[in-house]
Amino acid sequence: MQKFILPIFPQYHTSLLPDSILRTENEVDSLGKEAHRYALQKVYIAWTGGRDINRGDIVLFYRTGHDGSNKKYTSVLTTVCIVDEVKSSFASKEDFLAECQNRSVFTKEELASFWDKKRNSLIVLKFIFVKSMEKRPILGFLWDNNIVAAPGGPRSFTKITDSQFDMIMQEAQTDLKQYWR
Repeated sequence: MQKFILPIFPQYHTSLLPDSILRTENEVDSLGKEAHRYALQKVYIAWTGGRDINRGDIVLFYRTGHDGSNKKYTSVLTTVCIVDEVKSSFASKEDFLAECQNRSVFTKEELASFWDKKRNSLIVLKFIFVKSMEKRPILGFLWDNNIVAAPGGPRSFTKITDSQFDMIMQEAQTDLKQYWR
């Protein structure tokens, strides 16, 4: 079982992962009736990396900080998920849309645009939410523990070791024993 960090922009984070809302966010703004908020299987779309991620791998979502903020403190790991399926080839635009609709934060028009511009490099990662982290490890923690090189943040599909994962879970004060191991 491999372990990865996946960055997600603030404008998509809470919509896709409503159980991982930050204390600094307005809960009223995170309410909604969009299907992806309540889907058991959710979709993350990328067009870089990810070719070696597989079903059963663990993903830690990393909410990037807002532009202009001190990202060392405002960029945080928030959520543990498990990969359910990875797709990188699609028979048609309709096939791609069917895989993503109602499970991603993007509109049908945005998804169609991704297809038109990136069809040969698209990756659809279907995942299941496992748990929100009790404490949110910040980017500074990742730098200080050589998990991510300063001054940058994790890139899509940043692979981490088992010991780095354990260090993150300890910092996050999050126990996953009931889920696996």
